[in-house]
Amino acid sequence: MKSARQGEPNGSPLVTVCIPSYNHARFVGESIQGILNQTYPNIELIIIDDGSSDDSVEIIQSYVEACQRRFVRFEFRSQRNKGLSTTLNMALEWAEGDYFSPIASDDVALPHKISVLVEHLESHPSHHAATGCVREIDEAGNVLKTHSLMSETYKEWSFEKIIMGRAMLSAPASAFRTESLIAMGGYNPKTILEDWDMWLRFSSQRKRSIATLPMVVTSY
Repeated sequence: MKSARQGEPNGSPLVTVCIPSYNHARFVGESIQGILNQTYPNIELIIIDDGSSDDSVEIIQSYVEACQRRFVRFEFRSQRNKGLSTTLNMALEWAEGDYFSPIASDDVALPHKISVLVEHLESHPSHHAATGCVREIDEAGNVLKTHSLMSETYKEWSFEKIIMGRAMLSAPASAFRTESLIAMGGYNPKTILEDWDMWLRFSSQRKRSIATLPMVVTSY
């Protein structure tokens, strides 16, 4: 793991948050605001619009000044459509954070998301990825359902449980050790379910453990 850089807030590890944006003009502003509202101080934010045909770019541009003030590093890029995995890999190449946390442009991180995940990963060196729980919301933001562990502690997931669909894992509620994600080769552009593929590749190597925490950290 990279050490915290000199001048980082409270010596806390830098976390890279990536928002890959695609045709979510109705929601992307709220998604960005969710990261602006994080209680964790040391964040770099990368937003990449992947060829949206709606007003997503204009909405994102209205947040640029606030993002430049709030984050240690901030990058906004707009490109022709290349697909989600390729977009995430571009962000991963640019990232300087010790941790990498992707979230879709129609999902909203709760204010404590990054703090909760980083605290767990810092205190559990054997865990190379961690997720919280999520609550499902409708287009108006009303809570439809909450997915949470029936436990007060974290759970680790094996390859067998993940491939059999018995694991509770959520990409928008996750954070990875950046060096582990890079060592795995990043995201696979040849698969549609990039998060499912990532969980399986992580869990297929015993030295890379995945944990789910009982706290709800994202609206999905």
